[in-house]
Amino acid sequence: MLPGYVCMQNGLSKPQLPPLHGLFVNKSGPRHLSMPEFPTLRAADDGEPRQFLRMAKQFVQNAWGSAAGGRKRHGDRHHRTGATANITEPAAGESGPGVGGKSFGNHGRDVGGGRGARHRGGVGIDGAIGGGRGGGRGRAAGRRRSRREIMRARLRGDDFVKEDFAVPSYAARTSWPQQVSDINAYAGVQPLPARCRQRTLPPGEPKSFSPNGAQTGECFQLDLRSDNQTQPVLPTLFVPGFPKAATTWLFECMHAAFAPEMICPPQREGDFSEHKWSIDGCGGRRFMLPGIACHVLGGCGQRKELFFYGGGYGDYFKAGLAALHGPEVPLELFQTRSRPPPGWSSRLWEAHKLKRMEYFCTSSNYTHLPDGRMHPSCCVTKASAPNRWGCRWHESLRKTHGKTESVWFQMAMPWATPGKFSFASVDFTPNYLCTPSALQNIYDTARDPGELRFIVLMRDPIMRAFSEWSMFTLGWRWDKNLDFMKSMRMQMARFRKCNSTLFHNNERIRKLPTPELFAYMSKCMKGNAMQYITNSIYPVCVEAALRVFKREQFLFLRFEDLMQMKAPGLVTLLANFTGLYTDDDIIRKVRGGAHCEAGRAKKVPLSFGKAKEAAGARKLLEENIAEFESFFKPYDQLLMELVHPAFAWNRSTHSHSHSHKQ
Repeated sequence: MLPGYVCMQNGLSKPQLPPLHGLFVNKSGPRHLSMPEFPTLRAADDGEPRQFLRMAKQFVQNAWGSAAGGRKRHGDRHHRTGATANITEPAAGESGPGVGGKSFGNHGRDVGGGRGARHRGGVGIDGAIGGGRGGGRGRAAGRRRSRREIMRARLRGDDFVKEDFAVPSYAARTSWPQQVSDINAYAGVQPLPARCRQRTLPPGEPKSFSPNGAQTGECFQLDLRSDNQTQPVLPTLFVPGFPKAATTWLFECMHAAFAPEMICPPQREGDFSEHKWSIDGCGGRRFMLPGIACHVLGGCGQRKELFFYGGGYGDYFKAGLAALHGPEVPLELFQTRSRPPPGWSSRLWEAHKLKRMEYFCTSSNYTHLPDGRMHPSCCVTKASAPNRWGCRWHESLRKTHGKTESVWFQMAMPWATPGKFSFASVDFTPNYLCTPSALQNIYDTARDPGELRFIVLMRDPIMRAFSEWSMFTLGWRWDKNLDFMKSMRMQMARFRKCNSTLFHNNERIRKLPTPELFAYMSKCMKGNAMQYITNSIYPVCVEAALRVFKREQFLFLRFEDLMQMKAPGLVTLLANFTGLYTDDDIIRKVRGGAHCEAGRAKKVPLSFGKAKEAAGARKLLEENIAEFESFFKPYDQLLMELVHPAFAWNRSTHSHSHSHKQ
């Protein structure tokens, strides 16, 4: 347990700073220590660490029993659905089912493994492992392992200690939302009109175009599908906020932990089987399957941000849902890695990828439109217009393949038959939460809005604003205003002037009728990129989101806590909240691959704020920190009321020690 953290009986007490403390999650939820006469353990002063560790060790031994020689066995009960989150003390020899047939069974130095071939022994307070499969005894009857053995096991990712499962107290729950087992399938709104079923559109048909330049309209939307037909799957899981709060880092973590390649049986190279991803083939395990984005050369990859429902500079939603879900492309395109068939040359493979794009975009087998009609998620790129926004030309098309134009789809969601698949498609667009129209669009198009889940990441608002400014000015060069304080003060003044009555007036904001709240946000906040100040005014956006969806559908996390969490705790917390599958072996693989743990990750959140050319801006930030604190303080207070008292920031989080993880 870390110094300054607490381990409370009910796990619901007001947290101390830092808010991460001794609440531990198993595969079903936070493990609140609930035992008779449970003492409150508080971290000792810096001068008394040994005394505190001895006290903690003695408590665990007393609570779970010493069981000399490993004869007495106690197994923790684990419930996959997380209906209860307390550790209970089962009768001797009893063990729980665990997640995926595995669980952390026991605690205490001398406790042996749980009973049953699908129950693993646990980790003792001093690091000794309990029995393995089949309920064997504790290692060497509870033999202590050396510190070197423990550290080697942890570095390999194949051993856990209790602290690895620590989660912020505000994220711990005694129960989780009812888990979803089906897909958010979209069957269409109505059958394709008769006039639209002809190969050629009737004269006078109104023409409209999506932001990528593709023609769209009523004759380009999905023909109504039946329950036994494949249907496009819309997102179920969203990370709608906030920019520069590690949303990309979290996406990569979750894609590593919950991808079908991690959850389901492995695919044979060159012989993809959809059945292995089905409910039957994957053993009922729910996985995460993002949509894909493709580029002009025909290659595709997982897409984190769709920007379809709003929050961007182009109104894709107005173009119709077909522009989001795309044509029905084979599920094998959604694999994490795409490989050419055995024996294919790279030249043949590249030509094949270009050719299949033409079929995907114009063949009725994929578009479900009259043959030859281009799908609205596709665009035509031409050598004569190489810099067309959203549909750029690549010169290798001419040099290598002899083309002067090419067609390709930009976005596609997976298609599946309802009842046969169980996965969550995702959209991690971090601008949705401050865009009221996006929230309403998400609600209106969901099969069941109550099945949606939202993970909201919030960071020290001052450092988040600085990070976003650094990215758009110093990194991407989108913003030409290099004067940091001038840019910040201009945006603060503009927001204050936009509605001086509501500025810093938390009580009035909370009492606003929903239409007026949405109108205020649309006018004064917008949610777009480079809105450095308003993208950090979290509580107004949270208040709006809670007007549309239920509180239990949200998991709020502070960026600063996310960066401290260990992979076992984070992955388990995400699995509990989303219903995605995980188990001990998966967590070991994730940790062994240096994912989901910022302290040991191969890739940390992207940072521009520590660049040499940002030195002047950093100095200005430090010199004017009081001005920012005064601006954000009322909104920080409102956020604590809406979410949790732990969502507060101070001088310690205003430092640049956090700015390398963005």
